[in-house]
Order: sequence, then structure tokens, then C-alpha cells
Amino acid sequence: MLLLTGFIALFLQAPLHDGQSDVMKGPWYFLAIQELLHYLNYPALLLIFVLLIFLPVVLFKKFSRYARSIRRMTLVAVLLYLVLTVTGAFFRGENWKWVWPWQADSGILHGFPLYAPVFFETGISDTTTYVDFPKVAGRPESCLVCHGKMTGFEKSHDPAAIGCSSCHGGNTNSVVAGIAHRGMRLVPGNLADARSSCGQPACHAGIPERVSTGLMATLSGMIGVNRWVFGETDSPDHPAHVDLLGESAADMHLRNLCSGCHLGQKKEIPGSYPATLNGRGCLACHLQYDTPTRKLVDQYYQHNDKSGVLPNLHPKLTARVGNEQCFSCHNRSGRISTNYEGWYESLDEAGKVKPGSNSRIIDGYRVFYKTEPDVHHTAGLSCIDCHVSVELMGDGKAYMHKENAVKISCSDCHAAKLVTSARGETIDAESQKLIRLNPFLDQDGPYVKTRAGELILTNSYQTESGKFGLRGKINSKEWALAAPNAVCEAGAGHKTLSCRACHTAWAPTCLGCHTTYDAQKEGFDHKKNVPVKGSWTELAGNYGFRPPTLGVKSGLNGKTEVVPFVPGMIMTLDLNSFRGKSGEKSRFVRLYAPADPHTTVRKARNCASCHLDPNALGYGEGRLVYTVIGKSGKWEFEPTYEILKEDGLPADAWIGFLTEPPTYRTTRTDYRPFSKAEQRRILTVGACLSCHPEGSKIAGSFLNQYATLQKRLPETCVISGW
Repeated sequence: MLLLTGFIALFLQAPLHDGQSDVMKGPWYFLAIQELLHYLNYPALLLIFVLLIFLPVVLFKKFSRYARSIRRMTLVAVLLYLVLTVTGAFFRGENWKWVWPWQADSGILHGFPLYAPVFFETGISDTTTYVDFPKVAGRPESCLVCHGKMTGFEKSHDPAAIGCSSCHGGNTNSVVAGIAHRGMRLVPGNLADARSSCGQPACHAGIPERVSTGLMATLSGMIGVNRWVFGETDSPDHPAHVDLLGESAADMHLRNLCSGCHLGQKKEIPGSYPATLNGRGCLACHLQYDTPTRKLVDQYYQHNDKSGVLPNLHPKLTARVGNEQCFSCHNRSGRISTNYEGWYESLDEAGKVKPGSNSRIIDGYRVFYKTEPDVHHTAGLSCIDCHVSVELMGDGKAYMHKENAVKISCSDCHAAKLVTSARGETIDAESQKLIRLNPFLDQDGPYVKTRAGELILTNSYQTESGKFGLRGKINSKEWALAAPNAVCEAGAGHKTLSCRACHTAWAPTCLGCHTTYDAQKEGFDHKKNVPVKGSWTELAGNYGFRPPTLGVKSGLNGKTEVVPFVPGMIMTLDLNSFRGKSGEKSRFVRLYAPADPHTTVRKARNCASCHLDPNALGYGEGRLVYTVIGKSGKWEFEPTYEILKEDGLPADAWIGFLTEPPTYRTTRTDYRPFSKAEQRRILTVGACLSCHPEGSKIAGSFLNQYATLQKRLPETCVISGW
């Protein structure tokens, strides 16, 4: 038996836990004991081993007359041990769950790999032995025998420091491709297995779990609003998860059109085109392709040109996440990335447009034109220069809507007095790590804190003169943090204005969308990741851009804030065409959505752009006219767009002219249009501006002295209008 075991040991490994898999297992010959330990307590297991020790005595001495029966029992015990071994190897997953060997979380032992020197593939030196394998962190890393010439890594992810298997898994004790690649993750970082790659205890522990609860992974707000719009729930505030989408009209609408763009979607094949193929999960942000790497990898994988040499350039893994990574997802819906760079979308045909400095084509058919970019983009700031890690990677909490997860505000950097940490103050572990990994950042502080005082901006610093600045996380460029102008703090009537209410230049608009289900159309189910027959389709009526409409956010303790809104959903839903058919044939919805368009400009909008602009008040584009007849005034509104028969409002309007808005007219329960009383107050100032243009001496006193001026109006001033 000893000779047989020794011979087998020449060819079979007894693999130990590799530090990567979530499933903790010992050598294969101990797996049955591991199973027994799960079901039996220690005294019972000890008794079994004691009986095994005395088995020879039982068999060959005093109780030899029972030998045959005992041998049969022993055979049964051996067979049972074998069954338990196989169970532990192939059917036991994390937390003692029963899983099938082909399931992703089975923790299968990846066979029993051969590693004798004679079993090398062509091209590998036959003088190479097991002990010659490169060692990384004290363990053999056979991957480097074949892939040692791979380049393109940053220092923190260099295979010489962490190996290949830390990310890709596989068997590091063999150079036979079929054996070494067993259990390998071709594309690590997908959320389904990120804990075994990126989230290992020695790497980025806990982050994959946080990412999985974030809105970019759950799409909770998108799903909640969509189901409410389709009439399937009574509120847009029901939590949801993209993995649990069903087959209702609302859920299939998302499965056909929207749910393919989330961090939980699995990336199967390396490559960078289309943009979403950059990666999912951790790779969506942290994997970056330069031009040579993109060319090599795309040619090999996307075009199936595997006749050539395996690419030897690896995409870069980095914490310096560029705007192009954000752009790959955020160029749709609110179009934050295109807005930031100053591009607005049109319905022009791509074939009739020549890309240039003032036009571009995205995805091969979407035409964008150049307009005013965000002032921060012009200055050279990247998205990650403002947005912090717990926003982007989640903080472990589940949020309903995106604005609930945002941790920063304009006033964190632009305030008369900033909230700051003390020099040498203890900061959170994640911020410490980010600062330590980026020597160009200030290592000691003090740092600017968010207004709530919970988070620090790791790229902030204090100058020798005591002023604070911000340093680019990618380009190391420096910017002074300027305080807002005095006018931003003046006037009681403007205390509720958010920064972006005045400093947002424009926002994208989409009007008159018709959404229907086509049973004959070839579509795609992003949940199952397969083509399907029958799909929801959307026909846009009108794309454009204009200054945002303003409305009210209702906060705690009765506090309100005026914020930008966009016409998020003015559309007709053809429910009758969907299979299964609800009782409702068609549904018309008119909803605006709160927005942060990311089109900030230094110069704020002027008084007339709020008080005399019908779009700002929610009436839609058109002409507001104030007429004075004798001692009374009258406001009239002439809309630009046609009046819709569905609800009697202009096609782009949010609310009716000088009317009380309906209860639900936004995609949120805590946001609303201006009330009738608020509309009147705004237009009262507008009446004054119709005679006293901005820049005049009297108009200049409106902000701080308007209440006083109202008390001593001359008879020639008529400002009622209703």
C-alpha cells in the first residue's frame, strides 16, 4: 500500500487551499474527514479513529471469528469514505452549500493535475522541473514560464509581485495548458467571482461586496421608477435589483433595452469594443486599454484572428480611472459624460454627418454636436477628481435613487469657509491607502472634508499661505478652491437656490417618446444574455438641449431647495401590444426628473432667465407676455409646441400655466414643480423686470431690498398679473 501511494504521489497532487477560492478545502484525502467533522462532534469522530486503531486486533486475534463481518463493515466504511471524499471535492461549495460541479461557486478541486517533468507541452524546455517554476509570494507560479514576457502592468499589479493566478486563478503547479488553465478566470473582476480575484484578503477585501450593493450594480432606482411608470407599483420608491427582473411589461422593457449596462453583467471575452466590453464589475473602471493593447487584444479575441501570437500586452490595471471609463456607460439616459465634455445628441442620421471638431458619432449611429462644456472639464478635472470612492464603489448601504448615494456637493470646495481636517488627524483606512499609493498627494493633510464632515477629499491640500487647493488624481494639475461670489449668498429669496440651479448651462431634452412592444422584432434579453423574438422599442420624438427647468426638492424639517429638472418621461406606452396584455391598452405619462446635468458654468444664469422664462417655471418653451391695462396687469403664455390631446398641455411642458400642479408629476416622491403660489411670487419679480431690465439701478436692488420696494411702489407700477 505504501509503494502504491508513493507511486501515485509522483503523478497526483494533493492541493491545499490556494488563498483565492472562497471554499476552504484541505488535501483530497482529508476531505472525507472534513465532511465528517461537519456532521459529527469531536468525541464521536475520535471514537471512530480509536476503533480504526484497534481494527487489526479485532481482525486477527480474539475476535477473529467475526473477521468476515468486520471486513465487510470495513469495506462499507471505505466506500463511505470514498463517497464523502467525492462529495467534498466536487459537490461542496461555500458555507457548506450543496452545489453541482459545473456551477461557478462549486469550489471544484480542478482535477488532480500531473506535474511530472515528462508531461510538458511543445515549446517548454524538457529540462524544466517543478522546483524550477518561478516563485511569487512563496508559491510556485508556473504561469510565468509561458507568460513571463507579458507587459503593460503598473507596479502594484506586476506579475512579479502578485503573480498571474492572484487574478486569473488556475493551477500554478503545471505548465500543461489543459491542466494549468483548469479553473482559470479568463476575465477576472466580474462581480460573480470578484471576491476570489480582486477581493481576496490580501488585495481589496470587502470592496466587491460594497460594489454589489451600489446602484451601478443593482439599478434599483431605474427599476423602481420604470415599474411605477408602467403602473405596476404604487410608488417609484420600491427597492429592486436587476438580477431579480421578472417578465412583466416593465421588467421586459428593461431587459430588452436598458439592463445590459450594469456592473453585475458578466464580461465573457477580453476586448475593448464596443465600449461596454472594457469590462464589467471591477474591470469596468480599473481596466484601461491603450491603442497598441486594444489593437492586439481586439484582433485576437473580437475578430477571432488566433493564427497569430497571443497578445503580450496586458491592459493596464490602475486606480487612476480616466473619463473614458465613465463615458462607456454614462453617455446615455442623463448623458452626464457627453454633457460634461459639451456634446448634445440629435436625431440626425449618421450617414449624413461627417465627424469633426464640432460633431461626433457614438456607437456608429448616434450623432452629437459640440456646445458649451462644463467649466471643470475645460479646466482639466477628471470625474474622479470630485467623486470619491464610496460613491463610485458603494459604501455597503443600499440606496433607492442616485442622488441618495452622492456624498459630495459644490459647497465642499466652494464656500467662504471650508470644513477641513486637522494636520495629522486620523482618517479612514481607505483614504489612507489611496494617499499612500499616490505619492503626489499630500501625505499629512489637512484635507478638505465634505460638508457633512464624514469624508475627506484625498486630493485636496493646503498651501503655505493657508489657502486650499485640489490636485488632479490623474494629471497632478493643481487648482485653487475659490469661494462663491457674494451675490450667491445674498437675498432671502435665493437662500433655497442650489448652486446648480443657477450655474447649470444646459441639459439634454427628449420629448414625445413612443414605447411599444413588437412581437415580431428580433430583440435581446440582457438578463439571459441571449437573442429573443419580440422586443420593446422606443421611438424618440425630439432630441435637443436647453437650460434646465427648475423645481423643488423637499428636505427634512420642511426645508426646500430649488434644483434643475429635465423632461425625463413625456411618452406614450402601448401596453396592449405586450404579450400577456394588462387591462390597460395605453398609458400616457408626463414626468420630469431631477437632474445634475454636469454642465456647470462660471457665470450664473441672469434674473430674466428664471423670472421671465416659461421653460424655467415648467410651462415649456414659448413666450411669456406681461400686459398692463390701466391699473391691472395680465400674464399670458404662448407655447412653442403643440397642445397634446392627452392632457391639454404643450408637448414639452411640465405643468399648466399658473395652475396648481398634480400630486405626482416627477420621478421622485420628494421632488415637485413650483406650486401656484410659488409661480406667482416668481412672476411678480418678472413683472418688475419687464419694465426695469437687468443692470438698471432699481433692478440691482431687487435682490436685497425687494420687500421694502414693494411697500412704496409708485402708482405707475402694476405687478399683480392675476
